[in-house]
Amino acid sequence: MTALPDADVALAGRPEGRARADAPAMVTVSRLAVSFGKVRALDGIDLAIKPGEVIALAGENGAGKTTLVRCLAGDIAPTSGEILLAGKPLPPDPLTVARHGVGVVWQDLSLCENLDIASNLMLGRERRRQLMSDVRMHADAAAVLTRLGIRLTDTTRSVRSLSGGQRQLVAIARAMAGQPSLLLLDEPTASLSFRHAAQVEELITALRDSATTIVIACHDIDMMLRMADRIVVMRHGRVAAEVDPAVVHRDEVAALLKIKAANARLRLHRARTRFLLAHRKSEEAEVRREASLAHSESI
Repeated sequence: MTALPDADVALAGRPEGRARADAPAMVTVSRLAVSFGKVRALDGIDLAIKPGEVIALAGENGAGKTTLVRCLAGDIAPTSGEILLAGKPLPPDPLTVARHGVGVVWQDLSLCENLDIASNLMLGRERRRQLMSDVRMHADAAAVLTRLGIRLTDTTRSVRSLSGGQRQLVAIARAMAGQPSLLLLDEPTASLSFRHAAQVEELITALRDSATTIVIACHDIDMMLRMADRIVVMRHGRVAAEVDPAVVHRDEVAALLKIKAANARLRLHRARTRFLLAHRKSEEAEVRREASLAHSESI
């Protein structure tokens, strides 16, 4: 596994033609809304994702990134709107969505620490021959890891013994075991060291170059610039902007993410200004009153 490249270098080396501009959308999100009680988590999301495209969902905490990923994974039912996968409605059912070719890796990974690597990779999709033979189970698991270029040769190791980066690789391998056409990643490098993040990013790069359609929800701007074909900035449950990583500067993306904070600072500055102006007017009125009294006493 290699170190993370600079964003400019990664963009220069990005293969062309993975997502054709004239290709029909693989995923179409229309007027999607999700409410949790009085909280509006998503508010009229419209988004089209083409085959082979890598989309980065950017935004501060509470912007709606994970909620959108959960809808795409069938984990929650939207309040309104619809999601189409290859032109067909996507049901709010994780098992059905998985059978339709959607893989997902959650931020908490959802691995079973009491099981070994092979059991985690095959969990929920075991075939009879694998259940009847541990040798077959581990051979099939090793084949999945080899196909993805993951250097974990001992599939009998307990997940509990793995590092954070290795666990993330196992989680991605599990999601890719069924060779899904769409892969959803929720904060894939969060809380990982630089070295482990590099390992995870190398695997994502390989999947991207093999034309896997990928949606990444993350906070890492540099990763977005290296990996994504398009950055979708979310704010207050809405799509606030869409930018092309090939032409946008890192500071511009950061500015789009910080508009909420900037607006808050602006409102605070205006409030302070109004207070100071009101205080100054009060002082001026007091000076005029005292001057008037002094003038009256002199007469």
